Amino acid sequence: MTDIPRPSGSDIIVVKLPDGGASSRWLAQRVINAVRSKIPLSEMDRDVVVLNGGVASDPPRVIGTSAAAEQYLSALLAQIEDYPWRMMQLAW
Repeated sequence: MTDIPRPSGSDIIVVKLPDGGASSRWLAQRVINAVRSKIPLSEMDRDVVVLNGGVASDPPRVIGTSAAAEQYLSALLAQIEDYPWRMMQLAW
């Protein structure tokens, strides 16, 4: 998990899963709900984006809480590995 700042000032919470970790929007929503259960109530309005797998020749699938967050993250995929990542245990 990492936080990606937006020009508007609000951060996007990004969760990177192994390939096949959230192969559908429904499964990604379960991950989003699990992430939101771990953050303070004051941060519930932040967008959450799930990156599902991906290899060098096949970019990860980007599924988020808003189309704007998905588009913004899709534009940053080439730089995503440069952000500081941390592990988060999610309860399903």
